[in-house]
Amino acid sequence: MQPEEFETIRDFEKNFPSKMYICSRCGRITTNPRFCINCDNQSNNFIFSDKTYTYKIVETGKTEQIFKPIELEKGQNNG
Repeated sequence: MQPEEFETIRDFEKNFPSKMYICSRCGRITTNPRFCINCDNQSNNFIFSDKTYTYKIVETGKTEQIFKPIELEKGQNNG
């Protein structure tokens, strides 16, 4: 899957202001985009990678795989 691109980290944060994410393993909400305190899963776990979200910050060239932001589940993000 091609990562979604954002010019800056501020642009990313504007799209996902809740800072709440859905764990790819247990499906519970977590505030940490990379580690679930509910089931000890990490967002880079390849078994559940189809339920994660990958993005790239153009300004820094950094690409990251995180749990899916809750805004995507609610259908609030058009990106």
